[in-house]
Amino acid sequence: MIKDYDNTKKLISELKKINKTIRVGYLGDAEMVKIGVINEFGAVIKSEKAKRYLFAKMREAGIPIQSRGKGFLSPIIIPERSHIRSTFDSKQSMNTVFNSAKKSWEHGSIENVINVIGVTAASEIQEKIASNIPPKNHPYTTFAKGGKNTTLIAGGRLRQSVSYEVE
Repeated sequence: MIKDYDNTKKLISELKKINKTIRVGYLGDAEMVKIGVINEFGAVIKSEKAKRYLFAKMREAGIPIQSRGKGFLSPIIIPERSHIRSTFDSKQSMNTVFNSAKKSWEHGSIENVINVIGVTAASEIQEKIASNIPPKNHPYTTFAKGGKNTTLIAGGRLRQSVSYEVE
């Protein structure tokens, strides 16, 4: 006869005992933190210098520019594409993290469980980034990416920069 032991309560109890924090996201690289935050929450670029530069590039690419009057350049709006908050809000993603932790607990130490939680949470965020989060890219963004219309992915640096650390 096989008996199934569910050690979930013990795992949660052990995790509560340790005084550790698992940080998941963009750690250390200030440029990637900035890019990640801008994409996570969206942004409005009002800087005249930045707008003139981007609008000149759009003209070069033959992309029409919306104008609201003579000499007025519309703000550039980068839409919110939540990939961190939405991962942690996803029941499916958090179940994946927790189930990985439970499997690890059956075969290892609490330190191993902590690392599995970090690795799995970072992996879930990376999968979210790769999922082509709407809205779709602006035509200039697609042009700048060489015709690729995947959101959040140009060369893969943002996705590769997601990591974790235990404190």
